[in-house]
Amino acid sequence: MTSKAAIAAIHACRKQVPGLAEEEDWRGFLEKNTGKRSLRAMTEPQLGRVLDALHAAGAPRIAGKRAGAAKRADGDRAPDAVRKIRALWLTLRDDGTLRDSSEAALNAFAKRQTGIDRLAWLDGEQAASVIEALKSWIEREDIKVLKPRLKEAWSRLESLEKQDQDLETTGYQITGLAGFRVYRTRDFKTVLAAIEARIDSCRARGLDG
Repeated sequence: MTSKAAIAAIHACRKQVPGLAEEEDWRGFLEKNTGKRSLRAMTEPQLGRVLDALHAAGAPRIAGKRAGAAKRADGDRAPDAVRKIRALWLTLRDDGTLRDSSEAALNAFAKRQTGIDRLAWLDGEQAASVIEALKSWIEREDIKVLKPRLKEAWSRLESLEKQDQDLETTGYQITGLAGFRVYRTRDFKTVLAAIEARIDSCRARGLDG
């Protein structure tokens, strides 16, 4: 939905909500929901918030009025941030993390982070917060896989040759980080690669029996 169409829809909905006929009441309603007192000063996401607030206050939803706003913002017309959000969401889907990878589930996730109903209405700061939340989720899922793999590799190494120190001490020597609790995905991968290289070295020396 363009800004012009959104403003027209807002004016139509305003008439359906009691208590907004007086100009001062209307300006207060706008300010409460967006921080701005003029529709023309608002961004498209802010106009979307006004529409949502009007519907929540009792204005009926008219089929087709907001179809454009409900469309997926993908393809060449999509903002870069929205495409990034979708790519991260699909990463979680492809990893088998999501029970529900639908468009509705993605919008619900974004709303939990921002309070905004649809991706298409997010401003830059809001989209960035969704991106960071998805990155953190992916990071946690990666660590769930990498930590057991690292411990398994360490056990294989210990079966090949005696180790004079524990795994986390070895990890500290490699990364400079004191304990798995502060590891990121890249740190687990770095230590895992180092341990696997030592396993390969042991096998090259015929220590695998």
